[in-house]
Amino acid sequence: MSKNVSNEIMGRIFIVGCARSGTTLLQRLLSAHPLVQSFPESHFFSSIQTTGWKGMLGIANRDTSKRFKEFLVECQQEDLIRQIPHKSLWARAHIKNFTATLDEITRRNNCKLWLEKTPLHLHYINLIQKHLPGAKFIHIIRRGEDVVASMYEVTQKYPDKWGGPRSVGMCIDRWNNDIAITQNYLKNKDHFIVSYEKLVESPKATLQGACNFLSIHYCDTMLNQRADTNNIVLGYEEWKNGVNEKINQRSGKKFNKNFTTEQQSYIKERLNSEQLDAIIASIV
Repeated sequence: MSKNVSNEIMGRIFIVGCARSGTTLLQRLLSAHPLVQSFPESHFFSSIQTTGWKGMLGIANRDTSKRFKEFLVECQQEDLIRQIPHKSLWARAHIKNFTATLDEITRRNNCKLWLEKTPLHLHYINLIQKHLPGAKFIHIIRRGEDVVASMYEVTQKYPDKWGGPRSVGMCIDRWNNDIAITQNYLKNKDHFIVSYEKLVESPKATLQGACNFLSIHYCDTMLNQRADTNNIVLGYEEWKNGVNEKINQRSGKKFNKNFTTEQQSYIKERLNSEQLDAIIASIV
């Protein structure tokens, strides 16, 4: 199927959720759709944010231009660096440029929607919605035990890339907090929630639901075509090397390997699994 040429951008989509919940897998599958242009993690909205009076006034982090320049280099779009508003103090100017730049790259590749996946953008939904009216969000949720085990493992193995190792307690708190945020958007028309376990068990049905949400047709290439990992994985993200592997349910494997029986009991006791069950029940 050929890409569809048009100047109109149909949608700006953000995949969000707790880290290690399957966001990269979901992105890989959706990115294989001929109408979708995908991007590596930009961390744009988390990097632009300032606190205190600067945040209240809408002043951007002073490193915003530098970080976005790095992102364009990572995307091999260096010619667009000239458009960055290097001297602007205001977050709105940088966000406007971010949106216009991703729009332009999407048009260059004759696509209709762009897809950005930074899990931490879950915490910046209000900021994104303020500046990108009509943006849509796909949340992915996953069993807490598996997320905690995977997050604990990857941050121990790659602490420099993850801002330091996480304790078990920190991993639990992150999952509990992120699940609570997703639950707040259950009935919002601009938000769609995907269960990782359901995606693995019934990938076609799950992707059909996502396509309906995005107002695009389902396409078999999403399951049959290997993704262009340059649009998803950056060179230093070694923990994503298995992105093109066959979809496989491995529930409990890392949890049982990484933690003792005593630790497993502690984690299960602290995880707010009832909240996850409530979300899943509402989306089935």
